[in-house]
Amino acid sequence: MQIEISTAPPQLQHWLNNAKNGEPVIFTEQGKIVGRIAIDEPTALPTQPNRQAGLLAGISLDPAFFDPLDENELALWNGEGE
Repeated sequence: MQIEISTAPPQLQHWLNNAKNGEPVIFTEQGKIVGRIAIDEPTALPTQPNRQAGLLAGISLDPAFFDPLDENELALWNGEGE
């Protein structure tokens, strides 16, 4: 989940700033840790891998690939049946 910090409530923004400054923030419930905010090292947001155009060029599918599944095959894809 990715959330823009400016949309977070002020208290959460304070905790995030503490974490950015090296102070881990630990959330507990009835004495048990249920979450934490900590920064190990600055990281960039994940990026999409570069896609190579034409990677599947020349590969063709049998037209039957696009036919609807029969009831038994559909049940198997849905985790039903044997």
